[in-house]
Parts: sequence; structure tokens; C-alpha cells
Amino acid sequence: MADWPLIIVRFALYADLLLLFGLPLFALYARQRIRLDATMMLLAIVGMGLSGFGFLQLAASMSGQAVGDVDRSTLSMMLFDMPLGTVWQVRMAALLIILGATLLLSGRRTRMLVVSTGAAAVALSTLPFFGHAAASEGPAAALHLPATMLHLLAAGAWLGALAGLLWSLVEAGRTRDRVQLERLYASLASFSTIGTIIVLVILATGIFSALMLVGPGNLQALPGSLYGRLLMVKIALFLAMLVLATLNRFRLTPALGDAMSSGDEKVALAKLRRSIMLETVAAISIIGLVAWLGILPPTGT
Repeated sequence: MADWPLIIVRFALYADLLLLFGLPLFALYARQRIRLDATMMLLAIVGMGLSGFGFLQLAASMSGQAVGDVDRSTLSMMLFDMPLGTVWQVRMAALLIILGATLLLSGRRTRMLVVSTGAAAVALSTLPFFGHAAASEGPAAALHLPATMLHLLAAGAWLGALAGLLWSLVEAGRTRDRVQLERLYASLASFSTIGTIIVLVILATGIFSALMLVGPGNLQALPGSLYGRLLMVKIALFLAMLVLATLNRFRLTPALGDAMSSGDEKVALAKLRRSIMLETVAAISIIGLVAWLGILPPTGT
């Protein structure tokens, strides 16, 4: 039976940290002036709360106790005497830096975004230490952890761009402001190039991670285990995102440009908004699967 409380906390934490990294990164390279101060502050606070509860769940699991029965000595031992405790402290420090940046650098937008993006990258990169990548064995084991970090950073960049573009599309459709539309189109063009790099990184690191966890000789056994079936669904959703991203880049974005030239962009905006919304739903579903897969034994082990 699935441990749904643990899966839900993992899902929320992954989604939070992915957005915490991806949103300010998108705001840095896109031409949309999205106000992120309050959003970043909220995500940092929620991330700290989820990290605290997740660490409590981990302590309970390792000590064989219920969450409410974990005592202070167990928490202290894990926090100060184990490597995972150090990693958790690094994440909390990174989240505190983001919180401080949003409070102290709110008048210096670019500096706040740079500091927040860097700190969020550190916080997001701590997640693999609590998953399968940290337990890898074999000649390529040393590469598994950094590859998983890179995979998550690329995924965060993609999710943040989707969230930023979706917000921009809604605003452009609501205001129909010409400057807003031009900035939106420029953001879509910017993401087209960056998106290609993101996809290549996700593909390369995802294939490497799957081979590390499952093993080349166990690929045919994937349908026979829950882990394998969930992994196959994840791959299918990723392929669906690729199809939608390709449609956005080569059909819907040029169509928006043509519609802007004629001054009738309502239909083009609606189609693009619907496509990016579907892509976002697929991305959120993948995060849910990642949260579930992380508590299951890989097929190849």
C-alpha cells in the first residue's frame, strides 16, 4: 500500500523547490516584468515548512516510530551527526537567503533574482541526497548524484518557464496591451532556444539515471513492477510535453506573431494558452510520479 502522506509531502516539496528555482530564472532571461517578491517569499516559507516536516518523516521512518513519537534526541542525532542532517541544514540556509533577498533587495530586482536563483539552485540540488541517486553503486555511481541534480535544475527551468508563460498569456489576453503582447512574444522566442537546451539535458540525464537505477539488462522487466509501470507513464508524459513544446514553437508561436501583425490575436492567444496549460498539467503529473517513484525500490535492484 502506498504511503500517501509521504508521497504528498514529497510532491509538494519538489513542486515548491522547482518553482522556486525556475520562476526567478525565467524572469531573468524573459522580457516579462513579473513581480515575484511575494511569490518567492511564500515559496521559501512553504519550502521550509515542507522540509521540516519531511525531515521529521525521515526520522520517524529511520527510527521505526510514528511521526508524533520522534523524540528530540533522535532529531538531534540525525541533524548534527549524519550527512543528511548537514544537507538539510544547507537547504534551510539557502531558503533563508531567498527569504532575506526578497525582503532586503526588493528595490533591486535583478540582484534579488540572481541571488534567489542561485540559492534556489542550491536548495533544489539537495533533493537527490534523499533519494535513490545517493545510494548508487558501481563505476558510474559518482556521476549519478550530479546527473540527478542537473536533471532537477533543467526540470525546474522548464516548470518555471511554463508557469511564467502561462501567467503572461493570461495577462496579455486580459489587457490586450500591445507592449505586453510584444514582451510575451519575445519571451516565447527566448524560451525556444533555452527550451532546446533544457530538453537535451533532461533527456541525457534521465536516460543515464534510468540505466543506473534499473540496469540495461532489466529494461524488459519494467512492465512487471509498479516502479517500472510508473516510470513508463512518466516517460509517456514527458514525450507528450515534447510534442506540445514542438507544437508551441513551430506552429502556435509563429501563428501568434502573424496574428499580432493583423491585430487579431485573440484566437492565437487562446490556442497557445490551452497548449501551455496542458503542458503544465503533464509536468505536474510527472512531479507526482517522481514523488511516488522515490519511495519505491527500482526494478533493477
